[in-house]
Amino acid sequence: MTDKQLYKICKKYGRKCLDARRRFAGLLPEVLRRNLYEKKGFGSIYEFAAKLAGMTRDQVDIILRLDRRLADKPELHQALVQGQIGASKLIWIASVATAENQRDLFETAQKLSKNALDVFVKEMRKENADPEIIGAGVADGEISDGYAGAINRDPDGLFERFFDDISLPGQRTMTANDNYEILAALSPEVKAKLKDLIDKNIDVNTLLMDFFMERERRIEDRKGAIAKELENNKDMACVLDGQAGDENNGVIVGRPASRHIPAVVERLLCEEFGDKCAVVGCNAKSENIHHKLGFAKTKSHDPRHLKPLCRAHHEIEHIDDARYQMFRRGMGP
Repeated sequence: MTDKQLYKICKKYGRKCLDARRRFAGLLPEVLRRNLYEKKGFGSIYEFAAKLAGMTRDQVDIILRLDRRLADKPELHQALVQGQIGASKLIWIASVATAENQRDLFETAQKLSKNALDVFVKEMRKENADPEIIGAGVADGEISDGYAGAINRDPDGLFERFFDDISLPGQRTMTANDNYEILAALSPEVKAKLKDLIDKNIDVNTLLMDFFMERERRIEDRKGAIAKELENNKDMACVLDGQAGDENNGVIVGRPASRHIPAVVERLLCEEFGDKCAVVGCNAKSENIHHKLGFAKTKSHDPRHLKPLCRAHHEIEHIDDARYQMFRRGMGP
């Protein structure tokens, strides 16, 4: 047996094991209601779950609390009972679930990995947030019922630890630590220049904003130049390549179009976004370059339609892409 064959078998049985464990967990609330564990000689529901499936006390508590939490959301409750969605995912979607959106959340949870679902739910909470409620919640040390998540409606306190990083959508609240990081990033020379300008009553904010706007314009111009070269040579199925410092941003090389992104394009994206995800407010390291128009359709690496994303946001971008979903699950080519 080769390593590849052994790994394939391990994945096969691992999936079966996880599926069986989810299905077993979904039965625990009914076992508790019927006192089946007592009828079968177990001292508690925890002993029942530990001996039959190796579940810990905390894992059992989460299932029982989810059972109560989802009682008024039949589709999600059914997903718990039948083991269609794991508890770690249900914890997140239960915090934003309503009778109206439960079907959409059920489908989303099936398509995304746990990490991507975590990001999706956090952004959903921010989008549904009321600024006044958020302000009151932070000041009072809690989150109001008006905020999607409704910790005050959770007597068990199960979801309280999952709420963090509250901020307005598309905005970032500056903290004392942020200010320190900004100052620490400036070299002594830059600080001296800024201080000199301030002493001369020169508006450094206007100067810096002009610099930022010029930087954005320069990057967009370079994107346009690369895109034009790609368009002019599309019949040759060409790509751009080049060396760092190339005044022409790379040269055209005739070769079959492939998913390999040219170095000149990668450098430009790195100049624009650094090594972080392009989504506003996300500081995760970028791991994928996303083709917004789809490479399979365009066969192009036009930088105007590319953006670097972390793994979670890349999954979210492809949530309705059936081909990608199959590939991610190891069922595609």
